Amino acid sequence: MEKYIKDRPAGKVLDVGAQVVDGQKLSYRDFFEDLGWEYVGFDVVEGKNVDVVSADPTDIPLSDDSFDLIISGQAFEHIKFFWLTFEEMARVLKPEGLCFLIAPSRGPEHKYPLDCWRFYPDGYQALGEWAKLELLEVSTDWELDSEIDGAEWGDTVGVFEKPYQVHSPKDKENHLSSLREKGLIPVAAEQTMSRAVLSFLAADDPTYSAWSGHCLFAHWITHALSPSVLVELGTHWGTSYFSFCAAVKDGNLSCECHAVDHWGGDSHAGLYGEHVFDHVQSANAEFNEFSSLHRMSFDSALDQFEDGSIDLLHIDGCHKYDSVRKDFYTWLTKMSSKGIVLFHDISETQEGFGVKRFWEELCTEYKHFSFTHSSGLGVLAAGNIVEELQPLFEHSDQSDEAQVVRDYFLGVSGELCQPSVPAMAQLYLDTGHGFTSREVFTTPIISGVAEYQFDSLSVGQLRFDPCDCPCVVTLKEVAVRGVDGICQPVIPVSSNACFVEGNTYYFSTFDPQIIFDIRYTVSGVKVLCDVQIVSTRGVQILIGVLAGQAKRKKAESEQAKAESEQAKAESEQAKAESEQAKAESEQAKAELEQAKAELEQAKAESEQAKAELEQAKAELEQAKAESEQAKAESEQAKAEADLGMYAIWQQACAKICKMKSYPWRKHARLIKKSGLFDREYYLQNNSDVRSSKQDPLHHFVKNGWYEGRRPNANFDSESLLSG
Repeated sequence: MEKYIKDRPAGKVLDVGAQVVDGQKLSYRDFFEDLGWEYVGFDVVEGKNVDVVSADPTDIPLSDDSFDLIISGQAFEHIKFFWLTFEEMARVLKPEGLCFLIAPSRGPEHKYPLDCWRFYPDGYQALGEWAKLELLEVSTDWELDSEIDGAEWGDTVGVFEKPYQVHSPKDKENHLSSLREKGLIPVAAEQTMSRAVLSFLAADDPTYSAWSGHCLFAHWITHALSPSVLVELGTHWGTSYFSFCAAVKDGNLSCECHAVDHWGGDSHAGLYGEHVFDHVQSANAEFNEFSSLHRMSFDSALDQFEDGSIDLLHIDGCHKYDSVRKDFYTWLTKMSSKGIVLFHDISETQEGFGVKRFWEELCTEYKHFSFTHSSGLGVLAAGNIVEELQPLFEHSDQSDEAQVVRDYFLGVSGELCQPSVPAMAQLYLDTGHGFTSREVFTTPIISGVAEYQFDSLSVGQLRFDPCDCPCVVTLKEVAVRGVDGICQPVIPVSSNACFVEGNTYYFSTFDPQIIFDIRYTVSGVKVLCDVQIVSTRGVQILIGVLAGQAKRKKAESEQAKAESEQAKAESEQAKAESEQAKAESEQAKAELEQAKAELEQAKAESEQAKAELEQAKAELEQAKAESEQAKAESEQAKAEADLGMYAIWQQACAKICKMKSYPWRKHARLIKKSGLFDREYYLQNNSDVRSSKQDPLHHFVKNGWYEGRRPNANFDSESLLSG
């Protein structure tokens, strides 16, 4: 149980047969509640550990799809119609939920109140099929160990899983449509499939294998990824490899395909002879322009590929754990930035198979998607996921969306992969009584030829029935032999095909017919044709493809017509716009002439402005000269003033030297009158005078001039005295 639930989030668990009876010490409630699960106990009577009661064990009063896990231990042997109870358990179990069933395989009678059954693995398998649950694992205590207490008892233990189910065709179609809109389901992925791929899927040859269930997906992912280099490790008959090659050819992709195998077999595939490689080599002839077969070991082939060069790698060699692990990590460096790695057999649990275990390890490290059918196919994103593949990896493997994708590819592939049977073609001759069993001939179609010989008959029409099941028939030639031995080709006039494309007929009926007009005597008929026997669904898919293509062509034609009409309208509009442009051009020409005249006028005005500028410049030069002259005169006046002050000073000095008493007041008036004494300047630059509050002029006349103090900023008394 821990193995299966360790990676699952806690949810709701239902215990069927939950009552704890006398002598029983433990219950599943303790186990699950300790793990955080919500436990509900069900039984047919009230009692300890019971939450829900129904006297009828085949009617569990709980909602559909409401439990993540169901467990029943040692209860089924007491239920008369246990298969109906199991069906109820399947009903209330959620999709992808688990069911654990433990029931005795042996032991003495013990009535609670009945003891009806013992169980073995085949019984569990039958139960799973009855309730549509998948049996994941089953084991039975076969050996009786007398040394163990209670050894007379033995159990069969099984683990079932409920597959994702859409309950009605309408629900399924709605779900598919929704997922297609999200890009999760490839939009009509089957429409990318050619007749060549369909033929390969349905081929009646030894290459049919479990891989056939993945051929459609191989075709789709090759188109979506558009690889430049594709490598397969382990090819055997080539079922998978030639699916990839067919996709490359159908899509006209630029891709190199390489198959690596020694074609000798291994412990899982068994050992085989040269006939296998001969078959592969023959099949490869159709793809040899881009496909190469490398008959060597995987290790030997490594050097033939550059690091980072492989876009799509399919690993399907030896399936032992160590082998597949080595293959992956050895080739991982060869993967490109958008590399995808495919692993086959991820669902196989046979002894010696280790792919499942290794795949589960990789799933914890890489983005991935898992298919469980056809032995399982793992899709691993080893690099950046290209836009076309993003939807495939957006949802977890447990999500509803992922299961719908699995169901889709499983359903379509399963409907297409139907073994073919040799085509026995019948020829009906209308000799005047219609087509009756009296004139009918049967022969197998061998190498595309069906030939009939009979006595000469006068025939109005002949009817060719290629087989007795749905098929695709390509008529190459139909010729009738006259009584003269000369063969003449004939042309079909009608058929009951549901779709005809050229000389290819698509029949969904089990009685396909092609009718020809003859109206003369014949003694033989030869038909050259290819007949591909497929399922009805296969024909419907191909018809859908071709009808879709015809519809798209019609839509494209209608669109082209509409675009032509639009182009015509645009042309008329362009013509009108051209006329308007012409008128606007004339107007522009007139405006240009006017602009030219205005330009000439502006030019004349510019010349006038230039002359006025020159005149202003001359006047400015004259004003500058006058300013210089005024400055010179001002300097001269200053010099004369300084000279006057100097004269006063000289006069004052001379008088002072001759006189005993100095008439300073007279000189003060003289100096004040000259205007050369700056009262404010004197006070500002002579703090002692300022603080003494003397009249600054009086101080200057009495003492200042002699001390060399300046009367103004421009007069240097000291220089004058020293002079």
